[in-house]
Amino acid sequence: MSKRAFVVIRPPGHHCGEDNPNGFCFVNDVAVGAAHAYTEHNIRYAVIFDIDLHHGNGTQAITWEINHDTHMDQAGMRIFYGSIHDILSYPCEEGKADAIKDASISIGGQYGQWIENIHLRPYQSDEQFWLDYESLYSKIFEKAAAFVENAAKGEEVMVFLSCGFDASEYESDAMSRHGSKVPTTFYHRFTRDACKFADRFSNGRIVSVMEGGYSDRALTSGAMAHVCGLVDSDGGKFNVDPDWWSFENLLMLEKYTQKRKGRPARTTFLAPWLQRTLDILPLFSGAPSTSQVLIPPSRKRDPPPTKTGRPRGRPRKHPLPLAGSSSISSTTTTTTTSSKGPKRTLPERQAAASSKRRRLDITAHAQDAPDSATGQQAIGQSTQPSVVGEPIEQGEAQTAGLESVASTSSVPRDLRLAFAEEIRKLKKLEENIAAFQVAYRPDLQNPHINWVRTQRLKEVLQSWEMDGLT
Repeated sequence: MSKRAFVVIRPPGHHCGEDNPNGFCFVNDVAVGAAHAYTEHNIRYAVIFDIDLHHGNGTQAITWEINHDTHMDQAGMRIFYGSIHDILSYPCEEGKADAIKDASISIGGQYGQWIENIHLRPYQSDEQFWLDYESLYSKIFEKAAAFVENAAKGEEVMVFLSCGFDASEYESDAMSRHGSKVPTTFYHRFTRDACKFADRFSNGRIVSVMEGGYSDRALTSGAMAHVCGLVDSDGGKFNVDPDWWSFENLLMLEKYTQKRKGRPARTTFLAPWLQRTLDILPLFSGAPSTSQVLIPPSRKRDPPPTKTGRPRGRPRKHPLPLAGSSSISSTTTTTTTSSKGPKRTLPERQAAASSKRRRLDITAHAQDAPDSATGQQAIGQSTQPSVVGEPIEQGEAQTAGLESVASTSSVPRDLRLAFAEEIRKLKKLEENIAAFQVAYRPDLQNPHINWVRTQRLKEVLQSWEMDGLT
C-alpha cells in the first residue's frame, strides 16, 4: 500500500473553522484527517503544510484550539501549521487587523503553539523566485523539523499538505488579482521537499488534499507538477521534465480535449503523452473515450466515391415564362428545392424575372431615346469610386446623364420613375463619397482629431450599408 496520497476533492476546506464555514469552505478536510489519525490510529502529532494562495485561517484557528487544550491538559494531540500565502488576498484583503495579524504569526513552542506564516514575494524572474525559495519559503521545513524534534520526541507523526493551485502562474487574474504568483515548477519542488520531510519524520506517510485552484490551466499544470513531485521525491529517478507543464503543452491539451461540434477532426499521429492522456481522461468522467481516429501521415486518402446523377449544389436553371403569361397561374405555390438559401415560390421567381427584364428595358430605352448619349454612358459606367479620395466629377456626370434620360418624353412613365430613383441613389452616393473624403484626412499633429474622424468614417460606412450602396 502506498504511503503517499493525493485527495482530489471539492470544495476546498482550509477557510472553515470549528463551526463557521467560510470562503467556499464547508468542512476542513485536513483537520478532519488529522483528527482521524489521532482517534483511529493514535497518531498524536501532525504536520500541516498549506501552499494555497490564501491564508488557511480556518485550519490555523482549529490548530490553535487543539494545541491550547493539549497544553493546558498536558494530554491530547499537537499540530504544527505552516502556510505560504499572499498577505494581500482573502481573508486579509479588506485590511482587517485581526486577519492580518493571524496571517503573520510566527511562534515556535511558546504557549504550546507551533505556527509559521510566510508571505509570498513578487518576483521578476525565475532565478529571483528560486533565491527566495531557498532563503525564505524553505524555512517552513526547518520550523516543522523543530516541532517534531522538540515536541514529538520520537513518537509517530503524520504529514498533511493543503495543496491549493490558485497561486499558479496560470491562474486567472480575477482570482490572483494582487500579482502574487508562483511558477508551476514550485508545486513539483515543494512536494518533493515535503516528501523528503515525510521520509525523515513520518515513515514516508503524507496525505495531500486539494484546496484552491479555479482555472483549467492552473489546475491541470499544478496537479501534474504536484503528482510528479509525489512520485519523484528522490529527484531524478523518473526523469521529470518541467516542459511537461509548459504553456505550449497546455494549449495542445486544451485543443484536443475541448468539446467539438460536428464531425471529429482528422489528425495525424499525436505525441505519446497526449494520446495517453486522451485515453485516460474518460476513465475519470465515465464518458466514452475522446481519443480520435488517427491517420498515419504516409497513408493516402481513399478516392471519393463516384457521384451519379446531377451533382449537389446550385439547382439547374430553367427558363421562366414572361410576366402575365396564361401558362402560369399567379396563385401557384409550387416551390423549388435548393441547397443554398431559402425556398422561393413560383410567383416570387416570376416577379424577380420581371424585375430583371424591366432593368433590361430601361437600358434599351436609354440607348434608343434622343439626346441620351450621356445617359447611355452613365449606365455603362460604375457608380463606385475606384480609390478613396478620388474626385467625384464622374458621379456628377452620371447623375446628369440619367436626368437627361428621365426628362425625355419618349420614355414611359414607369421607366422615368425608375430613373428618378437611380438619380436619388447617385446623389446620395456623391454625398457619402464627399463625407468619406473629408473624414479620411489624417492629422499627424492631433490624435484626438484622428479619433473623431475615425468615428465619422464609421458613420459614413454605416450609412452606405443602410442605403444599399456598398
